[in-house]
Amino acid sequence: MKFFLFLIFSISLFSQEKNITSSTNDNKILLYNIKLFFPYSVIHQYRMDEETDVVREYEDGTKYTYKKRITWYISSYAPKISTREGEKELYVSIDSINYEFSDGNFDIKFDNSGQYIPPGHVWDFEKTFLLNSKEFNMFYDAYNNAYDISSERILQELNFVEDYSGKNADFKKEQVKRRFDTQEIIFTADPVKGMLPNNSVALDSSWNVNLKFDVDFVTFNNICSATLSKVKDSHYYINLKADTLYCIDEDMLLDDIKKVGKINAGLANGNIELSISTRGHVKYLTSKFEAIINGKVDNVKYIERKKSFVNWNLVGMWNQ
Repeated sequence: MKFFLFLIFSISLFSQEKNITSSTNDNKILLYNIKLFFPYSVIHQYRMDEETDVVREYEDGTKYTYKKRITWYISSYAPKISTREGEKELYVSIDSINYEFSDGNFDIKFDNSGQYIPPGHVWDFEKTFLLNSKEFNMFYDAYNNAYDISSERILQELNFVEDYSGKNADFKKEQVKRRFDTQEIIFTADPVKGMLPNNSVALDSSWNVNLKFDVDFVTFNNICSATLSKVKDSHYYINLKADTLYCIDEDMLLDDIKKVGKINAGLANGNIELSISTRGHVKYLTSKFEAIINGKVDNVKYIERKKSFVNWNLVGMWNQ
């Protein structure tokens, strides 16, 4: 198995080097073919770290602030045959979570060690924790963009919550629906973020990326420019600067008051760096974003400012 895996990696690497060498011999610009590659039954484990600072100010001057830190451990591998012809498929497992939250009223911690009791009185935790220990299949199109997930268990939970009639039932239903939204799940599990070029590219060349990026459960989108900034030690380094992303959500969850706030307008800006090996696996993706949202809840206007640092780092790879 190890020899077979080495052979696959060698073929993948040789195909890219062959393209580069031929370009050199023809006195052309050196081009790089940057692609995702998921070897059959090789487990990739990533650690996703997210730090968020939020300040919401209402028109009467009152404020609500909170900080949270989340760490997910996420494992994935490619099945022998994709269930969707011509597409890449990954089996993904959300292995564990570390969670810290502080808003002046609550100061809580939780992890899967059993040391801490789940804080049921903090609704942000309830929403976040829903994804813990979930398993699903994630699909990439021919252009290396994650676009869909499939999970019987998640579908069952979505159906189950429809019959929920307990306290704050409407808000609870909205939380579950949004946490299990396809875009939200992909954002957690996918370290690529659609940043790879569709064609071979030269060093310092740029291409357009239709970027969708979440800042604390609110999605922003725009066409941005990504650049191959460096090739070093068998890794490509891609940088993206997003000057203006527009909020594409119409409303957002205000967990502290258990209400849904209307979004009138929202903007975000930030930057991303992606490192992907010449063999086709992501080494890391780092991001830093700031967002401002204008909205209204119960006819009271508010402005919410969010700062978000989210990183995905490869922990290791091993045979299943």
